[in-house]
Amino acid sequence: MYYTRFFSLTLIMGSLCSAVPAAAATSAMVNQISTAAIPARTLQCVLGRGLNVKPGESQTIEEIGLEGRFEMDLFLPEAPRRTAPPPDAIEAPEPVNPATRVTRDSGNLLKDVPIGFDRVVDLWPERVEMVRAIAPMKSHLIMIDQVDPTERTARIYMTTASDALTFDLNRFYLGNCQVIESGTVF
Repeated sequence: MYYTRFFSLTLIMGSLCSAVPAAAATSAMVNQISTAAIPARTLQCVLGRGLNVKPGESQTIEEIGLEGRFEMDLFLPEAPRRTAPPPDAIEAPEPVNPATRVTRDSGNLLKDVPIGFDRVVDLWPERVEMVRAIAPMKSHLIMIDQVDPTERTARIYMTTASDALTFDLNRFYLGNCQVIESGTVF
């Protein structure tokens, strides 16, 4: 089964909107993060389809422009904090907790994604990466980053890809999420 290389995805998606003020955890906050398990989280997200996405370039939301308003909720179950790096994208993925799922998709954006994900890398609060193969050599990708523990918000990026550098820019969605936690993450 084919899995997209997250490192490339992280670099490309991370460079998009990097001009937008990122409400990321400061190093002091990162040092205060508990070593306990990451509690369960529900992300209530509102996304728009990117109209002028230029991978690898730093763009603001205004430069990209968004079309539509799509609401989506994701449930991320409790997870142990990582003590080692996740497997490389070409290695077999770790088992995915079947409770990890999309609980609402008002725009039917994930209609081709069966219930469940093939690969989830939960590095909360830094980022969460999710992949689901939807056809041979085609995957649906979701990345959550720019987590702000004070505001309890995060940024979400979503697209399909046929390889590590070939994204479907006609199906590139981005937006913001409100984070509802079952416990304390920070």
